[in-house]
This record gives sequence, C-alpha cells and structure tokens, in this order.
Amino acid sequence: MQTLPLKPALLLVLTLLLSSCAPQPQPDPTPSIKPTPTSSPILPTASPTISPSTVEEQKPPQGQNPSQGQGSDASQSLNFEIPTHAYSAILGRPTSNSITLSLLSATTQTLTIAYGAENSTPQTISVTLQADFPQEVILSNLTPDTSHFYSINDGEQHVFHTARPAGSTFTFTIQADSHLDSNTSADVYLQTLANQRADHPDFVMDMGDTFMTDKYKPYTDAFPQYLAQRYFLGQLADTAPLFLVLGNHDGEGAPRGKNGEEMSVWSAQLRTQYFPNPVPNDFYTGNVTPHPAVGDLQNYYAFTWGDALFIVLDPYWYTPPTKGNTENLWNPTLGEEQYQWLKRTLESSNAKWKFVFIHQLIGGLEKDGRGGVEVAPYHEWGGLNPDGSYGFEQNRPGWGVPIHQLLVSNNVTAVFHGHDHLFVQQELDGIIYQEIPQPGSARPNSTDSAADYGYVNGTILGGPGHMRVTVSPEQVIVDYIRSYIEEKPAQQNGQVDFSYTIK
Repeated sequence: MQTLPLKPALLLVLTLLLSSCAPQPQPDPTPSIKPTPTSSPILPTASPTISPSTVEEQKPPQGQNPSQGQGSDASQSLNFEIPTHAYSAILGRPTSNSITLSLLSATTQTLTIAYGAENSTPQTISVTLQADFPQEVILSNLTPDTSHFYSINDGEQHVFHTARPAGSTFTFTIQADSHLDSNTSADVYLQTLANQRADHPDFVMDMGDTFMTDKYKPYTDAFPQYLAQRYFLGQLADTAPLFLVLGNHDGEGAPRGKNGEEMSVWSAQLRTQYFPNPVPNDFYTGNVTPHPAVGDLQNYYAFTWGDALFIVLDPYWYTPPTKGNTENLWNPTLGEEQYQWLKRTLESSNAKWKFVFIHQLIGGLEKDGRGGVEVAPYHEWGGLNPDGSYGFEQNRPGWGVPIHQLLVSNNVTAVFHGHDHLFVQQELDGIIYQEIPQPGSARPNSTDSAADYGYVNGTILGGPGHMRVTVSPEQVIVDYIRSYIEEKPAQQNGQVDFSYTIK
C-alpha cells in the first residue's frame, strides 16, 4: 500500500473577531483589480463575532432532496474558534493567461502583490483593501502552461499553474460535505487540507454542503460560516484554485426570488462575493443568464484542462418549490436550459476524458436524494418511474434522453458526487460513479449509513479523507487518501486506502 509522508496535526486555536461596522465605499477599480458584484459587503444585522460555545451533539445531518426545499428542523451552530489572521487569500478562475485572487482583510490595509512565472522578474500591483470587504484582483499576462508564483508584502511564495494543454499530465483533488457542524473535527479537516496541499494539485473541486446556510435559523446567521470557510479553504486555495459545486444545504434552492430577502438570493450573493467561481468567457462556458439581484450565478460551468473536460452541474436553482406535502421525484431538475447546455458541451468536446461533478444524483428513489448507481436509472437521471416504467418523455417532453444516457452516449469517464458522506466506487454502463467522502468527519471509518442510503454494489469505505486524481493522456489514476490525527499501524495519515486506474 502506498503511503504519503506523515504530516503533523494542525491545532485550531485563538478566536475570530469580525467587525460589524458599516462598510466603507469601494475604491475605484484600477487595471487588474476587479470590483465585487455588489456595491457593499453583505453583513449580518448582528455582530458575527464567534465566541467559544458548547454545541449539543446533533444527529448526522440528513440529506435533502431539492424538491423538499432547503429548510429542515435541525439547526446548525458553528462550533469552532478560528485563528485571528491579517487577511485571507483564495485563488479561482484559472485560465491559460490569468487567475483571480480574492482577498479579504479584517482591517483597512494596502497590500503589494508580486507575481510572475517562476524564475522571472515579477510584476507588482498594490491594492487597498477595506475592512470586511472582499476584493478580486486579476493576475493577468501570465504564460500558458507554466508554473507561476505570487507573494503578498514579500511574504510566502504561493505557486500555481496556468491551464494545461492536451498531452499534459496533472493532478487535481476533490473533497465533499465539509459541513463545519458538530460531526466535524476541525483538526481532521485541516489535516485533509494539508494532505491535499502536499499533493500539489493544479486545483481543488469542492463538492458542496460547504456553507450549510439552510441549517441556520435564521439563515443570515450562516454569515460566519462563509468567513470560516475562507479560513479553512484558504489553507489550500491560496495555491490551488478552488472550484465550488453547489450542495443541497448551501441555501440556493426554492423558494427563490429577485431580491435579497430570500435565502437563495442572499446565499448566492454571499457566495459569489466571497468565493470566485467561473463565469462564461473564452475559457469557461456556463450559465449566461444573469440573475436580477446576483448577476452571474456562477453555478454551472465547464472547462478543458489537459486532455480532460470538466463539467459542474447545479439542480438547485431550477427545481421548482414543492407544493404541499407531495413528494414528486420528477420535481428535481437541471432545467431545460442547463440540460441543453450540458448536451452541447458534451457533443462539442473532443477531450479524451470527461468528468461530471454534481452534489447528488437528480431524483433518486426517496425524498433525501441518496444513492449512486442503484438509483441512477430513475427519474431525470435515468428516465424510469419508480415502478420501472419509462417516464422521461412524459415528464421531460422534447428534451431527448435521460442524463445518464446522455453521458453514456458521449463517453463520459466518471461522475463524481457527494451528499452521502462515504467513499463508494461503482460503475454503470462504463461510467465510474464515485461518491466522495467527507474531509473532516469526526467518526472515522464509519459505513453504517451505506445500506440506509441504498448502496449495495461497489467498494464502500468510511472517511475521512480526500480524492486525488492524476490525469495523463494514457490513463486516469484515482486515489483515496486517508486523514488521521491519531495514527495506528494500519491507520497512517496520508495512506492510500483504495486506488484504481481508468484507461
């Protein structure tokens, strides 16, 4: 069994003190500095200061089918203390010649950013950050397929890589359902992020249920969790660009509206302001329909990196609200616009490898939308009614074929999904279905929920850990990397618990 070098556990201490004072006007943008989509930062009405608190043990968060909306009886409490830090940095939207650097500071300060190709004379840019106001800086004029660095105020050098051309070999990592709830260990989550950093990935895919907005009562109390995730994800995404996939608990489902008073709009505004996700341009395709209050939703998108096509899907913005107490599992949907975009994206790509990322399969066989290949044949994903009869044409007239058949017809390599908090590797009609484990689970090696969630086939393992995917022109290697704080002879941090190769 292959193992990685041991990395010491990271301790989470000190406190996070966040100012709740009114934001100052944003300075005029200068070249390479992009203003945020809204005129002022979104702040809660009450102080977001996080103080130590005792959190009662909760039952494992129950998944929720988007047809059931985003609310639930359980509530979320952020039970972590975050170290005080001068600023946080998140990379996103890498292309062949640019990358976006999102900066957030607790105080007003001016930062000098030096960046360039390794072993070259750096370019410099100064940006004035206002307290509690996220600012995007576009590092441009980069060299394609090249390792670059940046540093802030002559500090640590962070290395990233511009887009790879066909014929390249590269690595990316995947994590899902970080939650930050009472079943999450901050030490383990930080260890998993450190393990991913040691993999030197070109980027990281986060599979959703990251902000858990719908678990907070009221939902605006979720604001500190967005800031906490900037701290956590910044342990990796300051060097590996971050791609977000929406989860069912991230607050962006029905009901929805056109102003900031609905949870979905509030959540989307906060996410797009604090975390840069792709927008359609000459490198990315995706959702071209702006929202009246949010602008670009940055919720579904696609891009090519090396010999691989990456497609991220979102069923939550397009699933209509459930009426009454009915449970119609044809209700969850990509919506026809996203479905047709998916079809065009697949059919127009000549990439050797094609990867699809979605938090949960659409429909399933029960209201929580659990499961993998066992539920893939049903509803919008597979076309069947629960009784086994074909219902796709009746429920999706004029669309064409169910999603799974569309993926099969276009030689999709793998579907990566989260939601179920396990490692499960399965295959259906030549497509790998890979369930992604949690990065910070405080219940190591538990697989008790697998049967309840409908998993029968494939390799089933517990968490916590992350997925490392190495892509080359000849093959794709998928490794499950485990995270341990307390090690034993058969439980070493960084060990590979399962590995497979796709050719």
